[in-house]
Amino acid sequence: MAAFDELKKVNPERRFWLKLDATEVKEALMESMRGVWNGDVDLGDGKLKELRDIYDGRVSLVSGLASCESFEKLKNRLSL
Repeated sequence: MAAFDELKKVNPERRFWLKLDATEVKEALMESMRGVWNGDVDLGDGKLKELRDIYDGRVSLVSGLASCESFEKLKNRLSL
């Protein structure tokens, strides 16, 4: 933080960008509010399809939880 404070003191009118390396990147999928699937590049290694299948399974599970009428049914559904 001291380095950032010094930069700000020396050049108060400038903008600085912090660029992170790939070690902070985590594979994940997010659903857009419009339900649009884009921005993910398919490298042909099957990883994108694998992630999409996992995501679709989780969405399906969560969507099905609303139909559980009892705690027991909910517990059974989540333990699958």
